[in-house]
Amino acid sequence: METRSNLIQYVQPHSVLIVGFNNYNELSSAMEKVIKETQTYLFSIVVGGIEYSSYKTLAEQWAINNGAGIIRIYDSDFDRLIWKLHKEVDYIVIKIDNDTPNVWKRFMEQMVREGKHGKVIR
Repeated sequence: METRSNLIQYVQPHSVLIVGFNNYNELSSAMEKVIKETQTYLFSIVVGGIEYSSYKTLAEQWAINNGAGIIRIYDSDFDRLIWKLHKEVDYIVIKIDNDTPNVWKRFMEQMVREGKHGKVIR
């Protein structure tokens, strides 16, 4: 006989990295598209940097405003930070333009090679 606990499935949230946005409305619109396309509503936003700051990034503000979890990753060594982010993230939402640093383009390419997913906004 099935009990209520047998019927509840645990859904592992995706860890999403958001890169390249400098406008909250544009970021919010991109995230709405991601949610509609993936039908994924449970995920955490990954934020971080080379040092902790009390300043809330646009991605962190979006997470707070939309009830998403937040995973914070900091490391003073940039290469090690990128490695930690890559290890944690399973989905990237990236806005690419002429000013996008190559490190983020390579980050996205590595994710694709590993079968991870993402959304590119141009």
